[in-house]
Amino acid sequence: MCGRFTLSSPWKTVAKLLSAEPVDDAEWGPAYNICPTDPAGIVRVGPSGTTEAALFKWGLVPWWAKDPKVGVRFINARSETVATTNAFRDAFRRARCLVPASGFYEWKKDPAAPKKKQPHWIHPAEADLFTFAGLWAEWREPTTKQPLLTFTILTTAANADMAPLHDRMPVVLDAADRERWLDPKSDPDGLQALLTPWRGRLAHHPVGPGVGDVRADGPELIAPIAAPEPPPGPPKNLELDL
Repeated sequence: MCGRFTLSSPWKTVAKLLSAEPVDDAEWGPAYNICPTDPAGIVRVGPSGTTEAALFKWGLVPWWAKDPKVGVRFINARSETVATTNAFRDAFRRARCLVPASGFYEWKKDPAAPKKKQPHWIHPAEADLFTFAGLWAEWREPTTKQPLLTFTILTTAANADMAPLHDRMPVVLDAADRERWLDPKSDPDGLQALLTPWRGRLAHHPVGPGVGDVRADGPELIAPIAAPEPPPGPPKNLELDL
């Protein structure tokens, strides 16, 4: 699961770093609380065959959808079934993208209080930028034919660093795999080998509850807070020498 993520650099800086040409003059980022249905930056191979950077809406709306509201259900695509799931299989074959991020959030359950969850910010331990594997789609409003461009983030099993927080994480593509993922000519069957837990190192720390507010933004959201104290254990039996 990936339900919130961050990008701590301006979008045009990220696009240049990934050798992508911005398709508009949108000034976007930094962003510290990217939520489902928000616009966010992706990198894809555009209609002209060039690698382009654009802002799409998070939550994939398949071309055949009757209502764009389905996008909120499709913010993530499970890598294990992405090739066969109706909502994603067309995009997996021909509409793949990169979703740049500096980190993402996950909420860890408290075994002592199941209803209480502590947000953590997770980021690369040795770099400033992830690129998540993503898919994009174009949906058109039936009457006006106005296009709606959307994306989803692929997820996979957690790696060893992520496992203490959650059993899932985004699929992270290293620099050597980005071009292959984006290439429309790549064999989708062969791309399954890329959809595995990341081999890189993750770092994470607890953060304040502010990230839970979809209106909140700013670097203070990723600032570390003191880890919550574990609940006290049962009192030890005292043996009295009488």
